Amino acid sequence: MMIFHLDNTMKIPLYIQMYVEIKKQIQAGLIHANEKLPSKKNFMDHYHISQSTVQNALYLLLEEGYIYSIERRGYFVSNIENMLTKSLPYEHKLKTNLISKIKYDFAYSGVDPQSVPKTILKRITRDIYDEQNTDLLFQGDIQGYLPLRESICQYLENSRGFSVDPNQIIISSGTEYLFYIIFKIFDKKIYGLENPGYKMLRELFLSNQIEFHPIPLDESGIKIKDLEKQKIQIACITPSHQFPTGIIMPIRRRNELLHWANASEERYIVEDDYDSEFKYNGRPIPALKAIDQKDKVIYMGSFSKSISPALRVSYMVLPQNLLSLYEKKLPYFICPVSTLSQKILYNFIEKGHFIKHLNRMRTLYKQKRELIVQCFKKTNIDILGADAGLHLLLRFPYSLNEEQFLEECQNHSVRLYSIKEYYFEDFHLDTPIFLLGYASLEKQQIQKGISILLEIMNRYF
Repeated sequence: MMIFHLDNTMKIPLYIQMYVEIKKQIQAGLIHANEKLPSKKNFMDHYHISQSTVQNALYLLLEEGYIYSIERRGYFVSNIENMLTKSLPYEHKLKTNLISKIKYDFAYSGVDPQSVPKTILKRITRDIYDEQNTDLLFQGDIQGYLPLRESICQYLENSRGFSVDPNQIIISSGTEYLFYIIFKIFDKKIYGLENPGYKMLRELFLSNQIEFHPIPLDESGIKIKDLEKQKIQIACITPSHQFPTGIIMPIRRRNELLHWANASEERYIVEDDYDSEFKYNGRPIPALKAIDQKDKVIYMGSFSKSISPALRVSYMVLPQNLLSLYEKKLPYFICPVSTLSQKILYNFIEKGHFIKHLNRMRTLYKQKRELIVQCFKKTNIDILGADAGLHLLLRFPYSLNEEQFLEECQNHSVRLYSIKEYYFEDFHLDTPIFLLGYASLEKQQIQKGISILLEIMNRYF
């Protein structure tokens, strides 16, 4: 067992202490390249620490490349003298080769490749250049192109149910940049992240050494009592379509959450409205921000799901009382999205193309979702998650060896994702649940991929 000291009395979180100590031993050569680290359980038992502490420390080491993992074998020390060309074990190479051969990847990311409005975007780009705009040659507003922010305000009022001023909107390139701004606005806050939730978000917080706690969910979404218990100051949520469970937060829980935030000046809510445009039955649910009477919700939106991830345009609505802090602490943080990209998007929205595109995509994605439901109709597999978004969940009727099953799927060019991947710690389910995204696959690919999946399942059940 590796020997190092952890001090509970220090202000530095235990997972940071553990990460630093292991990193020091690797840098000093006390642990050699390709040497296996003790198991999570050994770390927990020896140092009397929680599994989340161990897991968070290992995530940081993985993020920086000091260790690597091999499925079903554990964590190993990287060759830090030659990081870029280190020879990985055969198992790692085999896994990489398998992933490269996947034909039917049911990932939740991406958009339908045939539906990106290339012709319209090309025409708008050409028109912008033909206008010979001199503003393309200069640095724009640090919060983003003002006409685009005004268009976003109009869209939020019409589609998401709330009004804001353009000076509250900050345009950036991806959610991670928006969170970086939030980290700088607030000093040493304790964040609550949905569990299960985005892996990217968890790793973003770890790499920036931001204190957070995973907060469990029930059938209505994030648990308010656990926010109180963990002394959370900023709750990060996806209320319109929780990722990955697909829960749509009901009005009662939304009011409870706002009541929690209003109870203290230090408390805020970060609402990620990432795929709220895609609800296939009934009226779209207004954003939580729409009932935020005391301006306690920081709202985030993106055009990655609705148009294309390549566009890399996201935006954030800051409460009025945080604008002075933003201006004071981040005068150097210039909008990373080019003026050209912002003008293209502005024209796409302002000329009515965006709403027409959204309507087409809703119809297409609804058809894809209905196709998947139909494929599983005669099986005893349960479809979970609201009739919304770009993914659903499959709950199998019996327990099985998930790793073996997923590996067999990969061997047959199919990839789906266990919901366990999105929990902060090992989580036991009586029967397995898998995430199945459908945005980036064509209908024929969906049918073929599911037919292969059903053939594999028949060998298990």
